[in-house]
Amino acid sequence: MAHAWVDVTYLEQEDFDRQVAERSGRPAAQDDNQ
Repeated sequence: MAHAWVDVTYLEQEDFDRQVAERSGRPAAQDDNQ
């Protein structure tokens, strides 16, 4: 049995640009599971 959850979020350009700026200031996530 499978289940999928799909959600769509609409952003104005200003909101998108703000989120990109916030994320660019964060360090990248590290994946140590090799």
